[in-house]
Amino acid sequence: MTSVAITKIMSIIDKGEWFHKWLMKQGQKSKDICKEAQQRGTSLHKLIEDWHKGIRQEDEDQKLKMYVQWYRMKGLVHLGSEINIEHTEDGYHGRLDNLYKDQEGNLIIGDIKSGKGIYEEARIQVDAYMYAYMHMHNKPIKKGVIVRVGDNGIIEDWFKPSEQRHKILLCARELYLHFLEARK
Repeated sequence: MTSVAITKIMSIIDKGEWFHKWLMKQGQKSKDICKEAQQRGTSLHKLIEDWHKGIRQEDEDQKLKMYVQWYRMKGLVHLGSEINIEHTEDGYHGRLDNLYKDQEGNLIIGDIKSGKGIYEEARIQVDAYMYAYMHMHNKPIKKGVIVRVGDNGIIEDWFKPSEQRHKILLCARELYLHFLEARK
């Protein structure tokens, strides 16, 4: 079965009317704005990963400081960052941001966002990571968390794996493959 990157699959999921209106309003500037947002997200991921490795101090960056406070308040144990995962049966792969363990010993998939909010496509993405991790390691994942680290603080979204979201991802994967086939 052809394995497709989760980010490629996510690229065809509709982001909603608000996003289309925003694109129309911004025009050509939207590409630059999206690129800058992507760079901010990559920077934040690197800061957090480096902190977990002991390379950075939490007081080096305000957003890193907010994340560290959140992480400590939740009592999590960090098990790894940027972990490659693949669901060979369902045909997708990706790289999850963080794997945590909570105080009860439950594994948690964590995703860091730096945008203005938490959107449904982020939940679909984290769901894919949860299902792939469970498939690869035969270990249960009872919940995932999206942590949005923004200028005004932390927003967190905890949720259980959802068969419905996973089905949406698999349908989007099939649609993506059909688009690729049609381009040939």
